[in-house]
Amino acid sequence: MPTESVVTPGVILGTLVLGTIIKFIVTSILSRRRNGFHLVGTVTRLSVFPIKSCAGFAVDNGVCTEIGLLVHGITDRHWVVTDAKFNVLSQQQAPKLAIVKVECQGYELVINATGMPTLKLPTDCPVDQSKIVICNTGKNTLEGLDCGDEAGAWFSAYLHREGLRVLHSAPGLRKKRHIHRTPDAAFSDFCAYHVLPESSFARLDERLDEPTTIECFRPTITDEWSEIRFGETTKLRCLYPTPRCTKVTVDQVTGVKNQSGEPLTTLRSFRCFPPYGQSPLLGVSAAIHTPGRINVGDPVYVKRK
Repeated sequence: MPTESVVTPGVILGTLVLGTIIKFIVTSILSRRRNGFHLVGTVTRLSVFPIKSCAGFAVDNGVCTEIGLLVHGITDRHWVVTDAKFNVLSQQQAPKLAIVKVECQGYELVINATGMPTLKLPTDCPVDQSKIVICNTGKNTLEGLDCGDEAGAWFSAYLHREGLRVLHSAPGLRKKRHIHRTPDAAFSDFCAYHVLPESSFARLDERLDEPTTIECFRPTITDEWSEIRFGETTKLRCLYPTPRCTKVTVDQVTGVKNQSGEPLTTLRSFRCFPPYGQSPLLGVSAAIHTPGRINVGDPVYVKRK
């Protein structure tokens, strides 16, 4: 006579619990690998640098636009300091730019440096065609709106160099078109976005005798990725790893180059790859894929190549 199977309440409960665990695991895997994206962490820091090579400031949120991170009505790296011939200056030629403090108050950039009076620049000046000049970034020739004699004199006095000017990449002026057919950018070295994983920075920092700061690398958003998604909608397209030069040797507190060549020397010891020669790689240069908001704390998903 066949034996009847008896399903006890304990078996039923155990089956339900096991089913719940399996469902949780499957749901967790699916949430981490949605549409080919893998969850890798969260946004820990957002920074905007209004004036190229000057100090930036951290923000809690912003909007990823085609031409850069938009915060309080200003877009990242849309102002620049030039010499009298409109050649763009960076921390390579003028390391003291690193300690020029820039804030946004209302519709003005508020600029301060030790021993200097406060300089204020309007962020919404109308475009006067007579004030548009062509500047040379070393890689491109771009249009810029001259911000006037007061701004130029301020930076001339601060850097002890005659004839300096401040330019703004105002709306409608010619931007930089990248060779990878990305959306335009203004005065950034490579693309509109620079993403630096903290883990990559940590691997460098642990090798240094004297710790450095992540600000030396001036990331917008704090390695073989093809796309990055923040939250559910905002996406960046990764173009290439970011090569590094002597600008990272400038101390962002003192505005003085490190004579030992650090952290560049150490970075070269383990982050040099063909075809970049002696330019070590750290971080990712990226362009917009899907515009949208971004917040500190947003989950970060990546799609690997």
